[in-house]
Amino acid sequence: MKIIALLALLALSRAPMTVHFQVLEEGIHSGIAQRVALLATTGDTWHELFRRIHKNRMPLPVPPEVHKEEPGVYLYVGAGVRNTAGYRLQVDRVEMKKGVFTVYATETCPPPGSAALTVLTQPYVVIFLPWDAPDVVPQVEVLLCSCGEETPDTLRAIPWEQWKAAE
Repeated sequence: MKIIALLALLALSRAPMTVHFQVLEEGIHSGIAQRVALLATTGDTWHELFRRIHKNRMPLPVPPEVHKEEPGVYLYVGAGVRNTAGYRLQVDRVEMKKGVFTVYATETCPPPGSAALTVLTQPYVVIFLPWDAPDVVPQVEVLLCSCGEETPDTLRAIPWEQWKAAE
């Protein structure tokens, strides 16, 4: 009986764990046109990333904040440029397995044949993930399903500072 219980515990430890996350903002106009996942690991880098997201807005909105006592990281997921309105990006769930976050995101599209405003949009979502190792950048992969496709694109999150330097 003890062996069965041990095997059950071992199986549970290998199963993905659901991670509670907080959606900070969703939008359709971003100052980042690329299809990308970006990590901000400090409050300062979050404010830099926020300013970049909203670089075309005047006045600059106030960044959404989380409770200061909550350790974590900010994840931006951008779908890239779309030619019409009606696109939206949302995070469905987040799991962690073997120290790697897996973020499941879905892009919804305007219904076929619908009247959609012809305007460039850049759908995005920003979430806050719990993370209490401030000296370690977490590994995050985003599985992004676009407009009803069954096979998701895999985006590996890049630290904001690294992406900004390479731009």
